[in-house]
Amino acid sequence: MIMFASAISLNASTEILPIPIDLKTQMIEIGTWRPDCPVGIDRLRLIKFMHYDFSGDQKKGEIVVLEAVAARVAKVFESLYQYKFPIAQAKTIEHFQGLDQPSMASNNTSAFNYRPIAGKTIPSLHSYGVAIDINPIQNPSIEPQTIVDRLEIYIPVHPAEGQGYLNRTNIRPGMVEQSLDTAIGLRVVELFKLNGFYVWGGTWNDPVDWQHFQPSRAASEWLAFMTPDDATLLFELYIEHPTLLNNPKVRDFDFKILYEKNRLDFMNALQNPDFWKMLPEEAYNSLNQLKLI
Repeated sequence: MIMFASAISLNASTEILPIPIDLKTQMIEIGTWRPDCPVGIDRLRLIKFMHYDFSGDQKKGEIVVLEAVAARVAKVFESLYQYKFPIAQAKTIEHFQGLDQPSMASNNTSAFNYRPIAGKTIPSLHSYGVAIDINPIQNPSIEPQTIVDRLEIYIPVHPAEGQGYLNRTNIRPGMVEQSLDTAIGLRVVELFKLNGFYVWGGTWNDPVDWQHFQPSRAASEWLAFMTPDDATLLFELYIEHPTLLNNPKVRDFDFKILYEKNRLDFMNALQNPDFWKMLPEEAYNSLNQLKLI
């Protein structure tokens, strides 16, 4: 099994910074962050990192993520740089006025953006600062169940420039199936998974979203209701013990109210490895019995 040390050390090629005031102003003016966003703007971090482009030149990239995942995201991009994995560009979504389609068409790698899931009303996990889209042209998204008429099924490709990359067995530079280290079987998808991004849109059915990586929605919601320090600890615990929060049924229980009653006892309970082996109802009941009042 490939493992990273739980302690994260970053090279000089990568920085994690509070959101600069000029970018914060842009985010508010454009609406990429709004007061009803699931996470406060001060919980977001700007990651600056070096990467190689498709010509082999070194470039500077920037993305915005939640503070709780920032160290792991920085580690991912630092590793991609060390393996010389090509990234076309990485600019914050404000360069595209918060619009996903122009960003994808420009083959832009991005993260935070307060918006709903495409075609739906619930917030995308980009709104939590925990979802990352990488090289959208080499890793497009498709909606295979979009029916135009009774006799024909039309499959939209986003961005349209990504139509040449629908054959995922023909692996080319910049695709997330690209091998980084053949000796240990490490591909880009495994690198993200090792750092807590267990959900890859390439495994979905409708849409199929090869560019997209995220933790589970339950994990993301827990990160959002916790304090920054607690959320950072939770994300590391999630990386080690993903089963509980990767179970969609965990969202049937209101863990937030238990956390708000007594966060110290809640967090102490989470540090017991046996907690993460429980089913969602068992986990909820175990916390509820701690007299979190």
